[in-house]
Amino acid sequence: MGYNFDEDLLRHDLLDYYGTAAFNGFPAAMMDVFAVQKMNSADLWSQAQRNGFRMDRYTSPGSSSIPYHAFYSGVTSGSFSYVKTQTTEGKSTQDEIVFPTYESAVPDSYFKRTEASLAIMNNRPQHWEYLFLAQELRSYLYQLGKLKKQTPGNPYVEKIGNDSEGKPLLYFVVGFSENLVDAVNKAEKSASKSLLAFESTMRKAARRKKPELITDYSIELLYPYKVFLGLYS
Repeated sequence: MGYNFDEDLLRHDLLDYYGTAAFNGFPAAMMDVFAVQKMNSADLWSQAQRNGFRMDRYTSPGSSSIPYHAFYSGVTSGSFSYVKTQTTEGKSTQDEIVFPTYESAVPDSYFKRTEASLAIMNNRPQHWEYLFLAQELRSYLYQLGKLKKQTPGNPYVEKIGNDSEGKPLLYFVVGFSENLVDAVNKAEKSASKSLLAFESTMRKAARRKKPELITDYSIELLYPYKVFLGLYS
């Protein structure tokens, strides 16, 4: 280019252009949102030209900037043709990228019984079953809390695997809202079911002297947290 142009204004308009597309049925446009943020001036100019922008708007002093195309309509950007994506059972029709679900990401074997829980099991004080449940929940919440760190050994991170960067991750971001709604519904149902079983579980454990029933129940109570922790990860 042999002349100057308003780079900041053009970048703003490109971001607005792709952002509008992303929120109007073309989630793949989020990829270009991230790309535009990192583009140099030459790439910005080329990208805008490919998308039909009126380039004179960015070289004339004081001119307003309204993109030639206000919305996507099967527009091709770079090598990407934007076609509205439909999802079925968590699968994207575009490249069959699956948003990970986390119901089984953390197996029951992950939860390790602590010394405090063992002491209650062995001594069986009055109302031991309630004390034991409280301690199990306290211990397991602490153990789950460690999974907020995005380390390679985190089972949530492992479940995403190589899809935790680049294009697949952007599809996950786009699919996040509908998966969040699904998670809220699952969590609500799980919590309601668990609470209904509370008294009967406590009585059965005390009558049969089986603390493992309470252990299973405490893990069940943590199910909503496990799902939301997965989405967080």
